[in-house]
Amino acid sequence: MKRILTILTLISSVLLIYSCPDNPTGMFYSLEEEIEIANGSLDDALTVRSMGKFGTGTDETYFAAAGNLYFKKTDDIESSGVVWNYAKPPGSTESENSNYITYEAILLNGKIFAVYYDTDTTEHHLYSCEASSLSADSVSLWTEVDINQLDSSAGEYVVNIEIADTTPNQTLFIYTITPNATVGGYSTSVYNVYSYTAPVLDITAAMTLTEELTEITNGGTFDVDVESDNTFWLISGIRLYTGATGSLSEISDTAVFDDTDAGTDDEKISDLLLNQGYGGLVCYNNGSTDYIYLTLKEGYILRYDGSSWTDAYNTDIYSSSADTYPDPLDLDLYDVELVTFGDEKVLLFGTNSGYYELQIESAGTMNTTAEIFSPEDSTSLFCTKTHYTSIDLSNAVITDFYYDSDYDYLFALGFNNGLWFNYESSDSSRLWAVE
Repeated sequence: MKRILTILTLISSVLLIYSCPDNPTGMFYSLEEEIEIANGSLDDALTVRSMGKFGTGTDETYFAAAGNLYFKKTDDIESSGVVWNYAKPPGSTESENSNYITYEAILLNGKIFAVYYDTDTTEHHLYSCEASSLSADSVSLWTEVDINQLDSSAGEYVVNIEIADTTPNQTLFIYTITPNATVGGYSTSVYNVYSYTAPVLDITAAMTLTEELTEITNGGTFDVDVESDNTFWLISGIRLYTGATGSLSEISDTAVFDDTDAGTDDEKISDLLLNQGYGGLVCYNNGSTDYIYLTLKEGYILRYDGSSWTDAYNTDIYSSSADTYPDPLDLDLYDVELVTFGDEKVLLFGTNSGYYELQIESAGTMNTTAEIFSPEDSTSLFCTKTHYTSIDLSNAVITDFYYDSDYDYLFALGFNNGLWFNYESSDSSRLWAVE
């Protein structure tokens, strides 16, 4: 789910949220420097934070948050001769764009919600616009979203947003930070998560959120998904939460890893968790059971079946009798995406070296013994080994994915590695191209 200018004036807590382990000087430098359209396409070194789609018929359009908010018609996606346009950020004039950088964007009820970062003031703002009005020329496109619950006098601001596909209406999660809060007599950063669920979001007046979900005590990776019964799962840095709106509770690391009796501290996965935190999560229902797949950036993939946690190879996370753990993958793991591809269900994992696949269901049968693999080592559903090893994607940092089942298009979102696009070619083989 992309090294040193004015961005270094950001407070350290904000740098924590927007940095990547492989790029410790932060996210915003790359976003600020790599926002121009080059050679009729996107810059191959873009950092792409998120993607979505809106519209119908000939007006159907993809959008991508990558420094600018880029957009391109779905009908034109396989045409290299049609460029990605981008919407003028808030505060722009006819002749000059503002210094606002698009950090995140999502679609909800026909509106695009976008988090913008002002490189002049280092402030963050949440804006929205009607998706159908998105254009490359309008300077009056955006309306700032006024959120009643935010304590602006204390410096609380929005840093990230996520969508969960709850039934019957989606839920918007808004992640905030108060960077210089006083807690117990000490100055610290306080993180909060708010939610909003409604058929229509009225942004003409102040936006009143359903309620504050919980105070998150650690920043970093923020990701949300939901089970079939609308039970939420949420990660923030080294913290894992689950529950219903308004009653999220934290799941301790020892409950996940069951390593309280491990011999020494350096043997514990729960200690490894402190190094980089969680990478991503996804919920999957096979028709009878909800499964939770969770990645640790240190190289572990965990699965929860409602009663116990195992690793990706269906073994205990920690064997008390042998005092051992399964070996971690020699990778940094980021977000995970569930893709339904024909009669196969596949998990795709973003890593610091391309992407990996794990087949979890085939023709309706759950596969609990499948092993994760790289397309350069085994046959992928999305390309041949020869093709994968011949392109830069195999060495790229991939942090997230976007799959459009309507067109069978798969996008891999790169960190300083651009936007990759997978499609079926005229000879029915699948290929990757960089947008």
